[in-house]
Amino acid sequence: MYSPAELARLVNDETRALAQDLDTETDPDNPYQFLCEDGCGAKVVLTLAAYIAANGAWLDGHKPA
Repeated sequence: MYSPAELARLVNDETRALAQDLDTETDPDNPYQFLCEDGCGAKVVLTLAAYIAANGAWLDGHKPA
């Protein structure tokens, strides 16, 4: 069984894969809804580039140190 944080990461990995299929070089600023990876279940709206740069999705103050 997955923890909420592990499940959020799995969902986000799938979202990332779909976003990579949909994104084009002409429109890289499309926002996507990811799940906060601390497991709280909140939605985090990021571009694909921002998600990749952060290596995940977290609400402010939720990313572990």
